[in-house]
Amino acid sequence: MTLGRTIIAIAIFIGIQFYQKTESKFLKFILLGFILSFLSSFFDIDFLQAFSSLSFGILVLIYFIYCLYHKNWLPALISLPALISFIFKIQYWPYASEVQLAMVIPLILFIISLFNFKKYKNEFAVMVIIISYEISELISFINHIISSNS
Repeated sequence: MTLGRTIIAIAIFIGIQFYQKTESKFLKFILLGFILSFLSSFFDIDFLQAFSSLSFGILVLIYFIYCLYHKNWLPALISLPALISFIFKIQYWPYASEVQLAMVIPLILFIISLFNFKKYKNEFAVMVIIISYEISELISFINHIISSNS
């Protein structure tokens, strides 16, 4: 298991722990979707690998729209780079690796949201999973830079 997958696995575990504290049924649905998406990535079947990747991106999109609808700007801004990264990857657009560098921004925003935890406690479980993906993307970018310089 890579470092990125380990970080996401820890975030999934945290998400499971905060499942009962999530008040919104819709956010619980999204959280369960992220859990199933992550678990399906462990099977070495092409269909399930594609399902895992696609479902993760769709869930981030749904969460982003949910945050915009409820005017939760900070969680929306945290999920936006993950959504952009997903779109760049599935479209094979150039500069997808440079988008990974932008994952520093949601990390800073997530730390800011922790200072106002009571306001964002309902979204916390989903934000942790999304930020763990963004951290894994940032680690992937750093590894790419290090390996290309060697």
